[in-house]
Amino acid sequence: EDVLECKAALDDEDATPTELLQQMRKLNSMHISYETLDSTLIGRAVRRHRKHSDERVVAAVRELVRDKALQLNHFPVSYTHLRAHETEADL
Repeated sequence: EDVLECKAALDDEDATPTELLQQMRKLNSMHISYETLDSTLIGRAVRRHRKHSDERVVAAVRELVRDKALQLNHFPVSYTHLRAHETEADL
């Protein structure tokens, strides 16, 4: 699946800022269901770059998270809910 390909590229420690930006643009052009977000954990791969040294990457992360949240009509969930997903994934 395209989302998993993007995730692999975003998880690549040697990815250049240009490659990261390309993957984020690709993700932003896709319709991604909540089920896909949940099963692939693509959000984690994207958010990992929110403190990247290249400001263009940081801006792309913000834009992608904002656009996907709007696309899904996703409302913020509680901290406890987020921690439950983290704990579940770390097991």
